[in-house]
Amino acid sequence: MALKDFIARKEGDFDEQESNFITKFAVHAPTLGFEAAEVDSDRVILQAHQTAFHAMIAKKAEAKAAVAENETKKNEAIAELRRIAKKIKGCLGYTEAIGKDLRIIGADGIPPDLNFVKPTLKCVSAGGMVEIVFDKQSMEGVKIYSKRGGETEFSFLGIDTHSPYHDNRVKVDPTKPEERQYYAFYFANDYEVGQQSDIVTVVVP
Repeated sequence: MALKDFIARKEGDFDEQESNFITKFAVHAPTLGFEAAEVDSDRVILQAHQTAFHAMIAKKAEAKAAVAENETKKNEAIAELRRIAKKIKGCLGYTEAIGKDLRIIGADGIPPDLNFVKPTLKCVSAGGMVEIVFDKQSMEGVKIYSKRGGETEFSFLGIDTHSPYHDNRVKVDPTKPEERQYYAFYFANDYEVGQQSDIVTVVVP
């Protein structure tokens, strides 16, 4: 029976595998007949990847914090614009022309029924990533869910307020094409609203 590939598939597990190998290969190398130069060369390559991996994790954490900070500041800015716009419109010198110039007059129209709004997705695979184009309409943005490879359930992938969304995840198995499926919901005030989009499928070669 063929053995499974010894390379850990999860990023964190592979990082631990590299650390273990770096430490213990140096111990076993003399017994196995490896020169110190080759042990050092191997360590440099593995540690270079570990450095890149840890930098990626740090940037993801920074990005998550930046998104949260943006949402907080955006909510504060919206509250302030509403407050000052109300005060401006109560001034004796206020005119509709001033309101239009300051862009504090809403457009005419019937607001969408949040029970029935439904996003439309279109996916394109290029350069090892998937570009997910969505119609924002008058909504805040979309929450995107995905399933790929041998996964049996969809999981939350990300939030985006401007189309397109880019799925830059590496393939689970880089040697094989990978099928990915996506669907999305609109959101308002952080809550999902309306109907789930149709599921779209794309293959990353």
